[in-house]
Amino acid sequence: MMEGLKIELHPWKIEGVISRLGLLAMLLSAIGAPSLKAQVRNQARPAQPIPQAGAAKPKPVPPRPLLEILNLTPEQKQQIRSIRRKNDLTGRMLLTRLREAQRALDEAIYADNLDEREFEARVQELIDAQSAVTRHRARVELEIRRILTPEQLKLFKQLREQQRARANQPRP
Repeated sequence: MMEGLKIELHPWKIEGVISRLGLLAMLLSAIGAPSLKAQVRNQARPAQPIPQAGAAKPKPVPPRPLLEILNLTPEQKQQIRSIRRKNDLTGRMLLTRLREAQRALDEAIYADNLDEREFEARVQELIDAQSAVTRHRARVELEIRRILTPEQLKLFKQLREQQRARANQPRP
């Protein structure tokens, strides 16, 4: 009955997946999206000489914020801020619901007496919460996408592709 069911049981994994749903959602969180900092740092920083032994380390050049890279107009920035304000509370509530659903599923799985119906109900609750988060983020991304010019959208797609390529590289 449960053979085809595959569920990630760790909240940190779910949050990791959620955080990679799209760069457009990151525009809502901050002007300089943290997940883009390494990528942007490589694009924004000129080649630096290797420091000599005993020499003072040069200060790193701070990464350029995503909004600066996309060269958004003041009006576009204001529209994005407005979208963020409008959707922030809902997004936080949905993420709280998702974490609670994950905890409830974990409790059902590791309860002293396993109740199959309780387990199935918690699985469905988690699926519904994940779906709501994904739906909300997708709607917000679509709203932001409508603000971008064709040139900005093209650049954004390139940045997103670079981020995906880096995310798929094995870590040392």
